[in-house]
Amino acid sequence: MKDRCYTLLVLFLVTALNALALKPHFTHITINNGLPHQQVSSLAQDPKGYIWIGTRNGLSRYDGYGLTNYFHNALDKQSLFCNFITFLYNDSRGRLWIGTDKGMGRYRQATDDFDFLHADIGSVQHISEMSDGRIVAGGKNCLSSTRNSNASCNCQ
Repeated sequence: MKDRCYTLLVLFLVTALNALALKPHFTHITINNGLPHQQVSSLAQDPKGYIWIGTRNGLSRYDGYGLTNYFHNALDKQSLFCNFITFLYNDSRGRLWIGTDKGMGRYRQATDDFDFLHADIGSVQHISEMSDGRIVAGGKNCLSSTRNSNASCNCQ
């Protein structure tokens, strides 16, 4: 009986220690840490491990230590084209596609800037990749398709 109690106690302690070791660690990121807006509309993780955070007032890239923020600048055509981010999507080639309130574009990693593809779609609600590699984005009463930088839009 005594051996059985010791065995149960050891099993309980091992289980409890394992549960403590597996406890996930969460870091809260807020506007006090540099997030551009308190309302987050979309999240994506790229192949390098960066967490992209789309907000109502810009885009942030989190590297595990700090944020790099991207905003629209009317004087810079390669800046973020609209600050109101609605959807983020990483395709099979590792490219980050950005849906905004005013259209769709993508982040260009090599130059750390953005390529605005078209505004015809309006507010982007969803982005997905087709089996043939086309990127398809849906907005209000509109469906847009793009392959590389060639975009076509079927809006009504």
